Amino acid sequence: LKRLFEGRGLPYRTLEHYSSKQTKKELKDFEKKVDRLWNLMLRDVSFRREAGFDRIGPVFYYYFRGRKRILEVVMYASLLESFLRAEKPRVVILPEDTSELGKISVKVSKKFSIPVLTVQHGLISESFPYRGRGESDVYAVWGPEFKKVMNKWGIPKKKIKVVGCPLYDVVKVKKSLKFYKKFGLDPSVKTMVFASQRIPERKKALEVLAEFVAKVKNVQLIDKLHPVESYRADLNEHLRYFKGKERVAIIRNEEKRMIELWPYCDILIGVDSTVLLEGMVMGKPVIVLNPAGRKLSLPYTKYGAIEVKNVRELMNVVKAILSGKDIMKKMEAGRKKLIKEYFYKMDGKASERIAGIIEELMGAS
Repeated sequence: LKRLFEGRGLPYRTLEHYSSKQTKKELKDFEKKVDRLWNLMLRDVSFRREAGFDRIGPVFYYYFRGRKRILEVVMYASLLESFLRAEKPRVVILPEDTSELGKISVKVSKKFSIPVLTVQHGLISESFPYRGRGESDVYAVWGPEFKKVMNKWGIPKKKIKVVGCPLYDVVKVKKSLKFYKKFGLDPSVKTMVFASQRIPERKKALEVLAEFVAKVKNVQLIDKLHPVESYRADLNEHLRYFKGKERVAIIRNEEKRMIELWPYCDILIGVDSTVLLEGMVMGKPVIVLNPAGRKLSLPYTKYGAIEVKNVRELMNVVKAILSGKDIMKKMEAGRKKLIKEYFYKMDGKASERIAGIIEELMGAS
């Protein structure tokens, strides 16, 4: 989108690097009020009883004392208001509009009579954590199936535009022998990429993969950490299973993004992630590792992925993928169906369709 905006001469600004001295001062003053309010709550026994403090105390602590989430929310709202007042944009673009910050973004934008476009940035399903009806003016989604889900949430069909996935407009990454050398991998050996996530099933998944690596010598593993797995505790859990192991590379997001790993990926494995869909689109054999038997967000197997629950099943499937053509034909058929239902047109023009929506909104504002 950045390249397209520049090509079309559409000026844009991001809130990410915007700062305001006034907002920082207001936040410091507000933090003092929050601290006083917290201390008052602790002393006021009757309030704590009426508010059900014993039952929802952790929520109070999260917002007013521990993380002080209330400060983040207030700062974001104040910063956004300052940004809109100073920059006077004609359209606001969001990745979602039903989380705390998403809802605030829409409400503040509406205050300034600025139209809002929400562009899908990841998986949307019935179990999506921020599911619900948002208040954006237009939604740009990847494919027809995502449109159906959002319509079920109560969003009118006329507000939802199917545009394709802009991520695949610019996927151009080549293999490099330097990559193998840097991460201690062998370019002559097949590589399985594990798309990790910070989820309850992570430990069991890592246990299965560690056992697989110990038993299977003709496949090496890239353990790709999710962008949110950025804390030392996340890395430590992966190191616990793979530190010092041959044929395993743990790669953090700051080292390589997932989009940069596709040329090295012969098999993709994950639990329940948008990356699994991306792997199918990229023509990769996809394995759903579901050791806990969780209810998955999407019917991956309907589109050619194979689900496994333990190391024995995983070994059998990997062997079949590496040696059999029939299984690859089945996966290719599923891939075509997936693209049609979830990714619309793989024609490299999703960004152009989004830009067209933006220009329409600019003309109407």
